[in-house]
Amino acid sequence: YKAGRSTREGGTIWYASSFTHEACHSKQYQEGRTYSGREGEAECLNVQADALEKLGASQSTLDYIRNVINTEYWEVPYSERWW
Repeated sequence: YKAGRSTREGGTIWYASSFTHEACHSKQYQEGRTYSGREGEAECLNVQADALEKLGASQSTLDYIRNVINTEYWEVPYSERWW
């Protein structure tokens, strides 16, 4: 998967959690399930939050991942994504 600079440089814990998020999308796709939009992202954000918690992420990081669904970031055109 292709990660933007902010993800790559966001620290080891954040970067590792991003792999769990993307692996979740791969699993959704392989199972023929919705892997995009609010439904797909919500599931993968939950997987990522679980990974972050297990990796010992800060409370602010956990709060961020639990609330980022409200930004609807998946609607941003790929060419404009910085993360």
